[in-house]
Amino acid sequence: MNLFLFPTSYDIFGMVLLESMYFRLPVISTFNGGSQSLINQNNGVVLNNLDENKWVETVYDLIINQDSKNELGKKAQEQIINSFTWDKIVKKIFK
Repeated sequence: MNLFLFPTSYDIFGMVLLESMYFRLPVISTFNGGSQSLINQNNGVVLNNLDENKWVETVYDLIINQDSKNELGKKAQEQIINSFTWDKIVKKIFK
């Protein structure tokens, strides 16, 4: 079972989120700069706070639902490849 958990109260962008998503790891994060830029309801989970019970429940749900976990990982990778690789970013900058 591979998941990336990012329970933080502050992060500017979240390169660790980007890298994890690129490698198809389903991400569970708190709301921060990176999570709000990279994660939507289809490619990861953003929790509003560090409530331990909510984190345990969310992790458990993904552990028992492998199809959902795999789909999050697939959609996460697609998001990064389609919008956040260097070639995509350079094109946006030049526009």
